[in-house]
Amino acid sequence: MREIHLSRKIVEERHKKGIGQEELASYIGVSKAAVSKWENDQSYPDITLLPRLAAFFDISVDELIGYEPQMTREDIKELYRRLAVRFEKESFDLVLEECEEIIKKYYSCYPLLLQMITLLLNHAGIAEEPGAVLHRALEIIERVEKGSDDADERKTALTMKALCHLMLGHPEKVPEYIGEHIRPFSQDAELLAESYRVQGRVREAEEILQVCMYQHLLYLVGDAAVSIAGTSVKDERIEEMIRRTVKLGELFQMERLHWNAMIQLYMSAIVYYAATENKEEGLAMLERYGRCCYSPGFSPILHGDSYFDQIDGWLKEELELGIQAPRSEVMIKEAYLKGVTENPYLDRWRNEPRYQKVVKEMKKNSGGKTI
Repeated sequence: MREIHLSRKIVEERHKKGIGQEELASYIGVSKAAVSKWENDQSYPDITLLPRLAAFFDISVDELIGYEPQMTREDIKELYRRLAVRFEKESFDLVLEECEEIIKKYYSCYPLLLQMITLLLNHAGIAEEPGAVLHRALEIIERVEKGSDDADERKTALTMKALCHLMLGHPEKVPEYIGEHIRPFSQDAELLAESYRVQGRVREAEEILQVCMYQHLLYLVGDAAVSIAGTSVKDERIEEMIRRTVKLGELFQMERLHWNAMIQLYMSAIVYYAATENKEEGLAMLERYGRCCYSPGFSPILHGDSYFDQIDGWLKEELELGIQAPRSEVMIKEAYLKGVTENPYLDRWRNEPRYQKVVKEMKKNSGGKTI
């Protein structure tokens, strides 16, 4: 990531003054060709010329240089992890102050800004005024949209904007940012894998295809959870979806591979069964939920397994947060417990021994904290 943007700044300031390269060159005492090279990022002015250039444009040398501090991906991941832990242990407003200082300092480091947005979205729920936090996130999103020249970063910002408005209770705004047309999945990755296979790079081809299968598996389970969550009347098709997706999860050992995907599926099924007065199936699904949340092997760290044995490198390198979760383990467990104890759909089962046993076990495994 570049921190110096001298060439861009010279062009901007020259245009503001309404002068050409030749006029600027004449004032500074260099050739027009030299100015052209500066503006095309082919060379830098001699350091002794910087004060004269800054004075001519009536700006500071720092402004002329266009100094914009950047942060590496690894540093961003570590910063996110540290702030997420602070949100768990300290007051929201105190941690938010540090977030704002970081945002101000790295206002042109767009990968960092995107992760600060993610951090705010994942912790807005613990703020006294969640809406204010979401509106602040929208302001940062606007900064990324307007400032970044990276298409992927701008696309991510649009998706985050849609999510913000959904969280703010404005679902009608979502199509404005992500559109209403569902495009087929790109098969670029599969094409790349085939090209590697033809070249004899079999290991690399297998790794790509494993990553594709892993992602498609998560999409299937995740989309099923969302589909089930939108149904509150008895529907045989939905019940078949629950059966098939749970079986799929068992087949791929998803409770260990990607606990969150299965927890979301189980909660959607629990709410469906509660809404349709199917106590037996609902409590059975609640027991699955509790086991998945607080089994001895529970870990918020993403990883592969004996089947998906070539995805760990991709998880670490390609995901913006790497293998870490967007919230601390303590906050994740608290949220899962609240999903049971503060869920109005489950009020009807509060006196059921099976419900109470699950809650007791969940509290025990979360350190005995009563929520």
